[in-house]
Amino acid sequence: MKVTQIAVCFISLLGLKNTFAIDLEVRGTQGYGLNASWVQYTGTDNCAPDQGGDTCHYSAEVRAIYDGTTECPSGVLTVNGDDLPMHMRVNATHNFQNIVCSAKLPLDPKEDLKNITLEGNALPVPKWEDNEIVVMGDTGCRLGTSHDGMYQDCNNPTLWPLERVAKSVMESKPDVIIHMGDYIYREGQCVLNSFVPHKGTEVGGCRGSAYYDSKGGVGIPDPKNETFDVWWEDWFKPARYVNEAAPLILIRGNHETCDRAVRDPPTNIS
Repeated sequence: MKVTQIAVCFISLLGLKNTFAIDLEVRGTQGYGLNASWVQYTGTDNCAPDQGGDTCHYSAEVRAIYDGTTECPSGVLTVNGDDLPMHMRVNATHNFQNIVCSAKLPLDPKEDLKNITLEGNALPVPKWEDNEIVVMGDTGCRLGTSHDGMYQDCNNPTLWPLERVAKSVMESKPDVIIHMGDYIYREGQCVLNSFVPHKGTEVGGCRGSAYYDSKGGVGIPDPKNETFDVWWEDWFKPARYVNEAAPLILIRGNHETCDRAVRDPPTNIS
């Protein structure tokens, strides 16, 4: 792999000062209840290191999250103009009432992928040579009683700038994006004033935010808050520009361990 430039962007709790307008997409309006879609590197295939040469190369998948259906739709994913069927990766559960579909891309080092479309929309195409790489991590919006009750203003794009950073990532046109983990930081209800714990004043900047109550017991979060809404607000909605920009390498952080984040994980990213 040839690398000429690496951009690193970890999301600061203090955020950035400048703002700009962003058109918001509404969840579930991409077609057939499609919530989110992306291309993800998943490992290596036909790997025989002892033989050397190009006998060991990567694999990648298209992944998509759908609402309102129990089956992966057919005839909606094309690669180089040919239909590619998607298969069920994760079924819906009581608290995650969506499904995750996936399709392994036909990668061959001797042949280039020209285009990938899902529901008529273009998806990023894996390349054999990655010249522009973005590395990011710790992107969630902090809500919780830790850190002296520091509640981040999740509804303020200046104080939680993930969406703005995601758009700048897309505009930089990278070849691959690596996320180092910790997508989820919403571990408590928005009820305290920033830096003034236990005063009972709600922070308007995070009013109504979805959250996991991970403090109710190790591995036993409050079931009513253990839903896809947290993933939607902390990652899939603000980071949609990242999903559109380039294929992803997604790493699970300690915030995504089953005993900290969820008892019934959606396996959206792993």
